[in-house]
Formats: sequence, C-alpha cells, structure tokens
Amino acid sequence: MSSDKPAALDHSALYQHCDARAFDFATTNDLAEIDLAFSQQRALGALSFGTGIKGAEYNIFALGLPGAGKLHTIREVLQRKAGEQPPAGDWCYVNNFEQPHKPRVLRLPPQRGSRLRLDVDQLMEELEATIPAAFESEDYREGTRAFLAKRPPKFQGR
Repeated sequence: MSSDKPAALDHSALYQHCDARAFDFATTNDLAEIDLAFSQQRALGALSFGTGIKGAEYNIFALGLPGAGKLHTIREVLQRKAGEQPPAGDWCYVNNFEQPHKPRVLRLPPQRGSRLRLDVDQLMEELEATIPAAFESEDYREGTRAFLAKRPPKFQGR
C-alpha cells in the first residue's frame, strides 16, 4: 500500500551555505542602487507611456507573477516621475450645507490642507468654549429680559 504523503525532507536540504568571502561588499548598504533595466523592457515602456498620459480617468494595471517585483518597480518609477513634477495641490472636501450629499471641493496649494484641518480643529475648540459662555453671560440675560419685556402677550384662548 503506497502513501500519498510527501516524503519528509532532511534538515540538510533546508539550508544552503554561502561563503561571505565571495562578495566584495560588507553589507547591502554598500551596493549601488539597482537600475530598473533588469525588468522587462516592454513593461517599463508601458509604464512610462501610462505615467505620461495627461488626463483624468486613466489607470495602470500591472499583471504578473506574485513576487516578481511589480509593486517595487511601479513605486520606483512613480517616485522618479513625481520627483520631476511640481508638487501637487491638496484637495479638501468640506460640508455643503445646501446639498449635504454633495461635498464641496477646495483645491489648496501644496501642504495647506493639513494646515486647514488644524485651523478648523482649533476653531472648533474655541467655539466649544465661547458659545456656551456667551449664553451664560449677564449681557445675554439682560438682552433676553429686554426682548421678552417688549414682546406682545401670547394670544389667549381659542
């Protein structure tokens, strides 16, 4: 009777000795940056073409075997391409009080979106303290009393 179980590996098959003297560097930090030329030229050409399209609604789709370095290569190409471009502006979505389901878009200069967020957070903190204090002030109470004194009496009966 034969077993369908694979044969167990010997521990020596799980390790491959590599003589460090075969290399002319101490650590991988000593190595020069690898040029992407080792990748498939056709894929790099397509990526260059795709990143050169000036327009919205375009995407780049990378197909290949897992572990082939697609993500690394694409990130490298995009970082190089981004370094050649002026910094992109910030896009911020804010509430549209007239149509809440359609937020308004603000296009700000680069790095200003995070500053806007911090400013709005600070404003909200200040308003949380200021508004209740305004309603508790003596001036507000006096104004309320004066307003109520000038109001005509409520309609009585039916």
